[in-house]
Amino acid sequence: MDRLKNICCYAPMMVYATPDVEAEVDKLCLEMVTLAAKGWSVDQLYYHALRYGNEIKGADMVLSADTKGLVIIFRSEQERQEVEEYASEYF
Repeated sequence: MDRLKNICCYAPMMVYATPDVEAEVDKLCLEMVTLAAKGWSVDQLYYHALRYGNEIKGADMVLSADTKGLVIIFRSEQERQEVEEYASEYF
């Protein structure tokens, strides 16, 4: 993978998040866009997001990268539990 073509940082869980978690997610998303603009490769961005995204307590992170871009999705632990409980009713 070479240079980034697209970056998406999506955090639908902010309804459930504490202000501290929201601030950490916002900071990482802004940092990723800034580093991409400075010319960081997809690999560098991926490992940076992996390292710092996993340090955010109170949020689950899903990270995906390919030649088309980088996607970072955050959701709250509460949201994850609700989805798992809802799904367990059907499976």
